[in-house]
Amino acid sequence: MLLENSLTKVFNSVATLTASFILLGPILTSPSLAMEDNPSTSNKSALTKSLRFRDDNQVQDNLDFLFKKHRGDDLVLAKSEELLNENAAKEILSHLLSKYPTEKEAITHLMYAFHSQVYDPALCELDDRSINLIREDARVRVEREFGSVPLSALESLIYDRLKAPTLTIIEDLVIGAQQIDHLQITDGVHPILFLGRSPCFLQLAYEKLCAFYHPERLEEPHIFHLSYSGTPDMENIRKGDPFYDDVIATRARNLVTPTKLKFYCEYMDRQGMGSIKDELTLIDAVGKGGSLDTILRMMRYYYEIYLGRATMPDVKFLAMNRLERPESPEYYNYNTTTHDIEFKSNPELGIRPLRIKATQLFLSYGTTKILDYGPIQDFTCHGISFPPQKWREESLDELKRGGQFCSLAYGYIGRFLENTIKEHDILYRKKVSEILD
Repeated sequence: MLLENSLTKVFNSVATLTASFILLGPILTSPSLAMEDNPSTSNKSALTKSLRFRDDNQVQDNLDFLFKKHRGDDLVLAKSEELLNENAAKEILSHLLSKYPTEKEAITHLMYAFHSQVYDPALCELDDRSINLIREDARVRVEREFGSVPLSALESLIYDRLKAPTLTIIEDLVIGAQQIDHLQITDGVHPILFLGRSPCFLQLAYEKLCAFYHPERLEEPHIFHLSYSGTPDMENIRKGDPFYDDVIATRARNLVTPTKLKFYCEYMDRQGMGSIKDELTLIDAVGKGGSLDTILRMMRYYYEIYLGRATMPDVKFLAMNRLERPESPEYYNYNTTTHDIEFKSNPELGIRPLRIKATQLFLSYGTTKILDYGPIQDFTCHGISFPPQKWREESLDELKRGGQFCSLAYGYIGRFLENTIKEHDILYRKKVSEILD
C-alpha cells in the first residue's frame, strides 16, 4: 500500500506527460561541452588519504568474525548453507501482478511513481507539517551550499532546479547524476562504484548523462557495480524491523565462510574491480552504517590479501542521503567540520574502527524513499538482494540477469532520463551565455 495513493494520482497525468516527452524527440544533434566551465582542481596532496583504517592493534581481518564466533552453533552454520528463503518477495510480486492484465502494465504502473513530485505527501508517507519541515530543511541546506559563493553554470543549474516546486524524482535523479559528474570534474575523474540496489536508478541516470556528455567513460573501466546486502561478517545492528527478529536466520544471512569469501572475491573479479588502481568513489545510502563498514573491510581484503597488493585503492564516499541527523547515529559519528564518518571499534558486533571522507549528494527525501521501496528494489534493479547466504554458484544466473523486470523498467525510465538531460542541457547553455555576457 506504500505507493498506491501516489501512483493513482500520477496515473491520470502520465499519458499527457509521456506525449510531451515524445514530442521533444532528439532536441540536440550535438551536446554542448557541459560541465567544463569549472576547471579541474585535482592537484591533491599525497598526505590527504580519504580512507583510514584504525585497527593496526587488532588481528588481521579475514572477514571471519562471525564464522569464528558461531562455529560451535550448528543451527547457525546449517542455516547459512541453506538456500535463502525469498518467498515473501515472491508473494509481493504475485500480488502486484494480479492487479493488471499483463506484467508490462504492472511494472509500468510501478514506474509511474518516478513521475511524482519529491515532496508528495502520499509518496513520502508523511503529513503536511512533516513535509514542510523536510522541504524547509532541504532549502536551508541548498542555500548554505550554493547561496554564498559565485556559481559556475552547472552549479547554478543544480541550485535552481533543486529549489523548483515541481521537482520530480526523475529530474532529481538527473540532478544527482550531474552532482556526481561535477565532483568528477573538480576532483579528477576516478572509477565509481555503485553499491547494492539503492543507487541502481542513480547509476542508470549517470550512465545516460555520460552517454550524452562523456561517451568515452562508457568505453573504459569507469562505472562499476556490486550487489551487496545485509551486514556481512557483522552481528545485526538493524533494530526495529520484524525481518531481523529471527536471530538465527539473521546471523546465517550475514555469516561469511572461507568458501563464500572466495566466491565473493571471484565475483569482484568478474565485475572488473581488479582494474581499479589508485582511487575510487563509492556511492550508497547509509543508515545504521553496518554495510559501509563491512564493504570497506571487504575491499581491503580483496585488494591486499586476495590480490596481494601492498595497499588498496583510496576510497571516497558519496552518501545518497543526509548524514547530519537530529539523533546521533549509534555506531558511527559524522564530523560536519572535517566531513569524516568515523566508526569506533566494537569487538562484540564485529565493527572495525575506520574513518572515511564523505560528501553528501542533494537527493530529496521522496527520491531516497522510492529507491528503497521493496518492490522496486526486488524486481526492477540490476542489483539483487545478495547477503553472504547467497554467495554461491546457484546465484550466478540471478547476478547476471538482475531483477526480473529490470530491462522493462530501465527501458521505460531511461527515455525520461534522456529527455530530462536534454532539457537540462538547454538550460545549461543559457546559464553559460548569461555568465559570458
